[in-house]
Amino acid sequence: MTSSERQAGRRSSAFGKVDLLTALEHEFGHALGMDHPDGDPHSVMHETLSLSTRRIPTAADIMAADEYYASLGDGGSLLRRRW
Repeated sequence: MTSSERQAGRRSSAFGKVDLLTALEHEFGHALGMDHPDGDPHSVMHETLSLSTRRIPTAADIMAADEYYASLGDGGSLLRRRW
């Protein structure tokens, strides 16, 4: 487990289950055009997820989303956009 992951304890109702938030973040990444990364097993976009594990987007996940957004052609960037 790393700083980008949280593990449910045995007494938690989340223990032994797939984390829905992580699964939705992963699938949303695919909807944005992101693929499974090479070499980062802690990425939200990694192809496998252990039961009882919540993944928090890593810096690499955020940069990949920003690169995708910038590739849309308007020169934008999620990291530099003022909402």
